[in-house]
Amino acid sequence: MQCTVVPQQEDPFCFDHEGLTAVAATAAVAEGLRAFKEHRVIAVDQDQGLLWAQVEDAARELPCTVEVSVTEQALQLACDCADGETVCAHMAAALFAYAEQQEASGQLYSAADTAIRERIKRGRTEVAVEHLDGTPWFGQWQAETIGADNPFSGRYRVTIRSLKRRANICTCPDFQVNQLGTCKHIEAVLHKIAKRRDYNTISKLPPPIPYVSLAWDVDEAPQIRLHRTASLAPELEALLAGYFDPAGRFSGRLPEDFFRFAELVVERTDLHLGDDALDYARHLAARAAHRLRAGEIRGRILATGGRLPGVRTTLYPYQVEGVAFLAGTGRALLADDMGLGKTLQAIGAAAWLRQHEGVRRVLIICPASLKHQWAREIERFTGLDTQIIQGPVAERGVQYRNEAAFHIVNYELILRDLAVLNETLCPDLVIMDEAQRIKNWRTRIAAAVKRI
Repeated sequence: MQCTVVPQQEDPFCFDHEGLTAVAATAAVAEGLRAFKEHRVIAVDQDQGLLWAQVEDAARELPCTVEVSVTEQALQLACDCADGETVCAHMAAALFAYAEQQEASGQLYSAADTAIRERIKRGRTEVAVEHLDGTPWFGQWQAETIGADNPFSGRYRVTIRSLKRRANICTCPDFQVNQLGTCKHIEAVLHKIAKRRDYNTISKLPPPIPYVSLAWDVDEAPQIRLHRTASLAPELEALLAGYFDPAGRFSGRLPEDFFRFAELVVERTDLHLGDDALDYARHLAARAAHRLRAGEIRGRILATGGRLPGVRTTLYPYQVEGVAFLAGTGRALLADDMGLGKTLQAIGAAAWLRQHEGVRRVLIICPASLKHQWAREIERFTGLDTQIIQGPVAERGVQYRNEAAFHIVNYELILRDLAVLNETLCPDLVIMDEAQRIKNWRTRIAAAVKRI
């Protein structure tokens, strides 16, 4: 089949997701994106006005051959499939692969630069955005991953404060932890704004009001920074001068002085106080509290010679450190080597939290092959009741209502039982064994676990 389309960029073969959607059916673009992400484009090359690619198709014995040629003001696209006279999924996959190839060409990049470029690429192909309020370049947007197979994919709010600096924020989990100052949702919004006809004009405009953000594109990042505007009211200028130096760096003590500053400005409409800066201050405060709490727990266990109430063994000093770290930190990763008693440390931390913090129901998530081993270890060290979750749906529903101290479930069942687990069991503490099972955040199991 053959068809003709009009290129939309200087490079006639380079299309982003929005550009492809304008010339092809949504279903074809979605299927092409899926084929591209599944690495079914096995070859792509371009030379002297001709783009050539091969795309694997499960319904065909041989790959489909795609050819795209430039003729005056249009592109001629051809594919040896039989999908009619429109842009097919194979063509879309080939164009996605070419766009990625162009992004990847050029100089070597640092790990951070590579990660940012990956998010730029994905923002152009995977995300749909909608303007909510404010000016297009200084306001609120909504972003959502399109064509996602994961049923737990969500919508996120993006706040745009700058078109040039990494000063924007998003509510997605990736932005909260990647320390890049951007994510695919932010990049999707910036790409959308950059396609406006008046972009060259609005990109030169200053922000309408000063703003405070968490900067990652500075030395000794992260830093809380103030971005001033050309003219400030004298009263506001005096207030800001008490907390920020002339370069915009926060000059007070973190986090206590920043909380005082936030109380003074939170109701103001002539200053934007970023949630990223507030979250960073809260993180510093929580980290200090966790360290203090872990120190208290460590001291109390050591004072008893490494004995924990309700635990039938004496802990080694490094295990005392592990128990204090887990019980005092709130959310933690225990990464001791094999054979050092991580299971005992997790059980010990759970016992401490039951004794001192009101924890009643503990959920242990582990591979199916380890469920009975966990039950034996809990019985050995504490004598507390356990409930292994297994069997048909009706039986599992009864098991979740059991008043046992520990419920033990394998990862696969979390996906099936998430609703009843949250509504019936309502665990106070979750312990994950072999936690690399949720390392890939794109998997359905990882997404389900994070919604407990």
